[in-house]
Amino acid sequence: MRILLLLTLVVGVVPTLAAAQTPSGLLPIGEAYKFSADANTPGVVTVHWAIAPGYYLYRGQMKFTAGKDTTLGEPRLPEGKKYHDEYLGDVETYHDNIEAGVPYTVAPGATRIQLSVRYQGCHEVEPKLCYPPHAETVDLPVPKAMKTVAAAPSAPPTRATMSAAKSGPARYLGSAAAQVALKEGEKAKQSGHHDEAVSEFKKAISLDPYFAKAHESYLNTQRFKPIVDFLSGSRVASLSAEEGLSSESAGEERGKGLAKVTEQMKRIADTLIREYTLLVKQHPENAVYPWALGSLYNETDIARQEKYCRQALQIDKDFAQAYECLANIASMRNDHLQALAYQRQAMELMPDDPGLAGNYVWMLKDNTETADAEIKSLLMRFPDSPLIATALINRAWKQKMQGARIDALEELRKDAPASSKPVAALAAEKLYPIYLGADLAKAKGLAQEMIRGPESQEWAARRAYVDALMKAQGEIDAGQAESALTTLKSVQKQQDEEFAKRTGQLNRPRDGEPVQNEYLLRAKALDAAGKTAEAVKMLSDVYAVFPTDVVQAALMSYGEKLGKTSAQLNDGVWAVLKSKAKPAHPFTLKRADNDQAVSLSDYRGKVVIVDFWYPNCGPCRASFPYWQNVAAKYKDKGVTVVAINGMEDQEAEILAVIKGYDFLALKGNEKFASDAYGVWSYPTTFLIGADGNIYFYPHLADDAHQRSAELAVEFLLAHSKS
Repeated sequence: MRILLLLTLVVGVVPTLAAAQTPSGLLPIGEAYKFSADANTPGVVTVHWAIAPGYYLYRGQMKFTAGKDTTLGEPRLPEGKKYHDEYLGDVETYHDNIEAGVPYTVAPGATRIQLSVRYQGCHEVEPKLCYPPHAETVDLPVPKAMKTVAAAPSAPPTRATMSAAKSGPARYLGSAAAQVALKEGEKAKQSGHHDEAVSEFKKAISLDPYFAKAHESYLNTQRFKPIVDFLSGSRVASLSAEEGLSSESAGEERGKGLAKVTEQMKRIADTLIREYTLLVKQHPENAVYPWALGSLYNETDIARQEKYCRQALQIDKDFAQAYECLANIASMRNDHLQALAYQRQAMELMPDDPGLAGNYVWMLKDNTETADAEIKSLLMRFPDSPLIATALINRAWKQKMQGARIDALEELRKDAPASSKPVAALAAEKLYPIYLGADLAKAKGLAQEMIRGPESQEWAARRAYVDALMKAQGEIDAGQAESALTTLKSVQKQQDEEFAKRTGQLNRPRDGEPVQNEYLLRAKALDAAGKTAEAVKMLSDVYAVFPTDVVQAALMSYGEKLGKTSAQLNDGVWAVLKSKAKPAHPFTLKRADNDQAVSLSDYRGKVVIVDFWYPNCGPCRASFPYWQNVAAKYKDKGVTVVAINGMEDQEAEILAVIKGYDFLALKGNEKFASDAYGVWSYPTTFLIGADGNIYFYPHLADDAHQRSAELAVEFLLAHSKS
């Protein structure tokens, strides 16, 4: 979209296009951009533009200026269409119909909201001319519901006022002014302005002490800032790449950093606990305070958190968030029926809350038609809920046959209930790797279709990636194997660059999960170029990281061309594994059920899966059913899943969570996990061979990863005498 005449030229020719004869049939500015405003949302002036076809507005040229007796907050503008203009640089533009929200307060006694709105736009087809900046004056009456708040915007309401103003679950939704402050805080938090966010959240609490969401945002922003800073800081994440450190040294550095973060978080939590303990004593009538205090114990003392959530319900049986607290605790303890009962109670108290509905759907464990119908019904009400969308996608993913899985995902993508954008987007994310490994043309078609969506840049990169793979395939088919290898080398460089953009690391970690189709195509090109031995070596390396049936079949096929037996090929993989193996750190820990001491050395000569987890870790519990499948399959061959709790404060919950699993549960702690095994995230799992060395680092998230873990276990069992 190029502007062929500079703004100065346009302004020099005509003072305003609206006042003069409009050239070449251009609309007067009032018709090109039909402007209106209202104050229907408490505390917010909403401005609207109906933009005529062929015209657009500049996002960056919108200015809002307060008038008499009016104070404005930060305007909330929607994202525009981004592009690079040769005169103005990087800009965003609006087309069709848009609206923006402008928070406001008025002076005591004021009856009018007054502000000026300045904007500028252009005609995007011939003649490509721009209108001069234009201003509209907004003069609206203060809504009756806002006058009480506007009369004293900085004064928090008294408890008596709050109780009189609200009753039942609505009491905890926040006043209009408090909601404005919360949104400002969330905006500051997303921009990385921690102190500003905390200030806005505290402001929201002062405006409405019963506003549960404001308390939650305030506490979480404070508590988790150290870990957010740690994870977002590129230095620790990229130590080995930038400074040439070994993986062991990088692990030690991460461990030290994590120890500091843990100590910082503990100090912050202790301060917040003191703050809210005092508030509970000072305001025994407010159920929010004990509930909020309980949330500060959700990583350290679940029993205490439960106590405070029950205390909140004793104060007010209509406090939905307290029921959700109890539901989460029951779910953690595998009491799924009780969890559903509590969450349903919360959802019924606040039927318009998408978060409560999403959590309820997440707790539906069975796969009955009734559950599916319930999920779809809730998605119709909350089409933009990521939690509900994920639950629906996960149900489609449970299809065991690949064809049935694809059909279910395609149905959700193309005909998502209530046109749910999250469902369609998540279905595409699941389908892309399937098509990437099975049908490159379908992968390209999917990427091309998704480019029109909000994640267009990422999907464009995926399309380019598929194009390169298809090019390499075409070169192989045409007998141009060396050209195909050059193309695939550029593909690897492209993927490394994309990885660097996302993570700040210089290179993709080669001990991560390989991109299977890329390696298979490279092996095919190497074989076609007469370099079959290199193909076998590369596939051996891949299998030693993430074994799959497809890579194994390719390895055997190319190895057979070289006259190698399956035993010789397996010996090659074993040599790769032995070269990278690390001794497992010895330990003696107590069993969670009877305090009997258990040592790793007790399992010498056997294959052992050591999984670091803790009870309130959702991803840890999500992986357990997959590990149970592995444990059951190889139990008769002496394979044991040793589940080591990494959070000493949650020991009391171990047996309830582990119930029903064939795991050996041991008592550990964060220091042991970090110092002995370099664990800094959960779950972290180590697959240890009969010789006491660590060979694989599986992470079970679905049945494909489970199958890879099974192949790894079988490989170690076959070499248990080596």
